[in-house]
Amino acid sequence: MFFLIKRKQEGHRNHESLNLGHHFFGYQPPSVRVHGFSTHAEIPLRPLEFSARRQSQHINLNWRKMGDNIFGYQLYRRENNTGAFSPLGAPFYLPGEFISATDSLPVSDSVISLEYYCVSKSDGYLESAPSDTTLVFFPENILASPPAEVDFSFENEGKIRLF
Repeated sequence: MFFLIKRKQEGHRNHESLNLGHHFFGYQPPSVRVHGFSTHAEIPLRPLEFSARRQSQHINLNWRKMGDNIFGYQLYRRENNTGAFSPLGAPFYLPGEFISATDSLPVSDSVISLEYYCVSKSDGYLESAPSDTTLVFFPENILASPPAEVDFSFENEGKIRLF
């Protein structure tokens, strides 16, 4: 809204009237930022102290927020150290200095390791450099098999000879 002052002169007298009007777009304080449209967006700092811990069928991910221009986070994951990292869900925001998230996606029996990293996103949707990559092992999924071409024989006194 805005104020409009009209001045009128009649003879030797001046008359002033105050009219209240509305601006078409309304009033917006100059300090308000509209996310995704800021011309002052800065690349955010990367998350620190990134770690992953396996608890039964879930992976707990923890990291430390750095900076004040954080609009959200994006987690990335890859299996068995092969291929490219893929986003784990959509970007999200959690308040606080120390952030925790849980990966509860099912893991197949062929997965031996999972790798994770995290990036911060600013209000202009700019991504930070990646956090450190962390690794989670699934040793129970490693299939142990005897080496090929191993043979054995029984010797005297019950000893077994491998060759």
